[in-house]
Amino acid sequence: MVLCIKLIFFLHLFFVIVWIGGMFFNLLFLTPALRSAEENCRKEIAPKVLGKFFWTVWLSAIIFFGTGMALWHKFRPDFFTNSLFHFKPLLFCHYGSEFYICPYAG
Repeated sequence: MVLCIKLIFFLHLFFVIVWIGGMFFNLLFLTPALRSAEENCRKEIAPKVLGKFFWTVWLSAIIFFGTGMALWHKFRPDFFTNSLFHFKPLLFCHYGSEFYICPYAG
């Protein structure tokens, strides 16, 4: 069981680092390099690089969300049986989003 938790924690950290590192690379290195490239080169390279990058970002987000839930379930055993835990986010999504988007709407 301890090995399983360590593996889940490793996967969680690894995919968070992949996601943040990819964003860092994209923002600080790829975008300035593409701005200085020719228009034809930019139109050819950007979709290839960013297409693969966004697939990696989505995969990383799904995996680190899943591993985060698994780690949370380890420390919070009533995760699936606590009905208030699932009800509060629904209330926030319905009422909280209205408050934060237009707080003074009638």
